[in-house]
Amino acid sequence: MSNNNLFKKVIESTLENKKNEIDTSYSVFGNKAAGFFQRIGGEVISQSTQVGDQPKIEDLLGTIKSTLPPNFFNPRTPHALAVAPSAS
Repeated sequence: MSNNNLFKKVIESTLENKKNEIDTSYSVFGNKAAGFFQRIGGEVISQSTQVGDQPKIEDLLGTIKSTLPPNFFNPRTPHALAVAPSAS
């Protein structure tokens, strides 16, 4: 999936969330995603840039951890987490 198609799907999902009064924020990886969501006015809560096409998990952990709620690892707390496939 290209970045453009992925971004289009995210926008569609965000608009659906707005209809249902659900706030949406973003944790983004890469310069294209960071620039795109800043241009459209999305709430970017964390970002990693300059990670390359095949980043190592170690380079992404800070961004991933900052996105998770404080009690995420509590097995008694329900969570919903959206994960998008990498764009090829």
